[in-house]
Amino acid sequence: MQEILIDKHATGDGLDGSARLSESQLTAALSAMRDEGVVCIKGAVTLETISALNDKMQADLDVRTPSRKVNAWNSLRPPPFHPHLYEEVVYNEAAIDICRGMLGPRATLTTYGANTSWPGQADAQNVHRDVPDGAITNRCPAVVLNYPLTEFTIENGATLIYPESHRTSVAEAGGTRKFTQAMLSKQAHAREPEQTIGIGPGDLVVRDLRLWHGGMPNNSDERRIMLALVVIDPDYAEADETGFKGFEAEIGSEDFWHNPRLETSIHFVPAGDRSYYLHGHHSTPPTPLYLDWQTRKGA
Repeated sequence: MQEILIDKHATGDGLDGSARLSESQLTAALSAMRDEGVVCIKGAVTLETISALNDKMQADLDVRTPSRKVNAWNSLRPPPFHPHLYEEVVYNEAAIDICRGMLGPRATLTTYGANTSWPGQADAQNVHRDVPDGAITNRCPAVVLNYPLTEFTIENGATLIYPESHRTSVAEAGGTRKFTQAMLSKQAHAREPEQTIGIGPGDLVVRDLRLWHGGMPNNSDERRIMLALVVIDPDYAEADETGFKGFEAEIGSEDFWHNPRLETSIHFVPAGDRSYYLHGHHSTPPTPLYLDWQTRKGA
């Protein structure tokens, strides 16, 4: 996985205070996304912001544990309300540059979530991609923004990724996300998989939604949280993912969720009862994108 180091002194600050990629860095990042399906931006976010988010989310997990029956890496969402909203995460300038380069000017944030690698998780996650089966085209349907809140190591289960797999058919899986050993072996022969070790707080991993990946066993005694934001091309309509159509945020934070370079798909809910974010699965609030998907599904 290619790594690009942001230098604020060399690139200047973006609208949110985060550094912009230089023209050559953006070209390299987009090339890596198209060729390998993944790129790492080192030093994308300040450590103070990541530490504050980790403290809040670990405290939430101390109080409430999400169901892990379906997904052992399930996690609570990051809090979508003040004072826990950070522009350098949600509207990171380097991330937006890459998203717009891959998805076009209507790139839309539709998921604000997280994954947690839990202590004692002995089994690896099935290698999968985060989009239902569909024909492989040159058009990227969506981009995932992963922000590690703690260091990724072999011991705590750094994610296994298959670079270049975003252009590989998964028809052999028969409509499931359980890829066969023959599929994995064939892909590994074309390009060896790798674990995302050496990635840590302040870094950003950007990947094509179709990239094959899987969580690895966590042999440490600590929870490892990774934010997962999904930015989609709203005009993409092949093999749509139901859960990537929007999320809830609180009334009172509307101004935060408006940005001139990144659209959002949000359903605002009253402040008070915050159970809407204290669960790990994707919700399907009645955003225009979700209602449009329902209409097309029933057509």
